[in-house]
Amino acid sequence: MNSKEIFDIVHREIQHEHNLISNRMSWYITSQSFLMAAFAVSGGANHSFQWLARPFLPILGIVTSLISWLSLIAAVAAMNRVNKYRKDILDQDNELQNLAPFSTKFQQNHENWFDFMKRVGWIHLAGLSPPVVTPLVFLIAWVIALAKV
Repeated sequence: MNSKEIFDIVHREIQHEHNLISNRMSWYITSQSFLMAAFAVSGGANHSFQWLARPFLPILGIVTSLISWLSLIAAVAAMNRVNKYRKDILDQDNELQNLAPFSTKFQQNHENWFDFMKRVGWIHLAGLSPPVVTPLVFLIAWVIALAKV
């Protein structure tokens, strides 16, 4: 198998990781919407669903936020690991280095999280912020809701 074929496989793996992140974010936002709506409705005084609002839904929101956040962080880490492998392939193959999209977009070294954070541009960082930050925002909201009930 030549470098170009390996590079294409690695590229498809990165696309797969992006799709996983997208699917996890869609599932997460949908689940949080339903949980928040159920929490708001169950908090009313006109029915007997108080047991649902206090403390079951906030705890469920906290647990799903933690699980989702961990899975999204894992997907971002896996994508960064594959990006490093892609960079290694580029470094070893002069033909691939000469292709403008490859040589200009993926020359960053992603050896570890801190190195990655130092080297990525603000566009890449902004693109990764929703899957990393959104579960933390909902987590904080659920902790506040749990404290209030």
